[in-house]
Amino acid sequence: NVNRNDYGGGSLGYMFTSTSASTVINYLGYNDADSDGLLASHVVSLWTISSGLTYNFVTSVIIPAGTVATLDGGYRWQSIAPVTLSNTVADGYIVMAQTIAGGDKWGDNFSATFDTTIGTLGTYGLVSDGFTLASPHNFDGQLNGSPDRVYNGGNIATSVIPEPSAALLGGLGMLCMLRRRR
Repeated sequence: NVNRNDYGGGSLGYMFTSTSASTVINYLGYNDADSDGLLASHVVSLWTISSGLTYNFVTSVIIPAGTVATLDGGYRWQSIAPVTLSNTVADGYIVMAQTIAGGDKWGDNFSATFDTTIGTLGTYGLVSDGFTLASPHNFDGQLNGSPDRVYNGGNIATSVIPEPSAALLGGLGMLCMLRRRR
């Protein structure tokens, strides 16, 4: 993964197709390259695309700055209302993430971290000069024929496992409450 933070004032992302008619996405996330928290909050959104020209907004979330959001697999995750993917969407789905120049890093070698049980990764990255949620949205494909330029600021997940330190703190807190109750 090549981590960069040199694009700002817009969004970066990737296209994928679902291989199942019943995969449920429960989380959207933003890359935390160093696993040390995010410098800023980021909008991550999910869209459908059909006929290469029609984009339809599905959902979005704001991933907060800092370490508040759950860390798993190098991403900070926020839950969303469940979204059931379809393998009959004409051209697939798009995940876009707001970026800030000089801020949090994002990668441009995404193929190693995309969950292939969800679907098949597209072969190009997407760039948008804005990150408003208006539809239709103007995404410019950066075509090069291979997934090594697919921008992974944002990501999708069916489930997320909290980092061990968060689970440990929760358990310790529960023990303290039980002890105090006695």
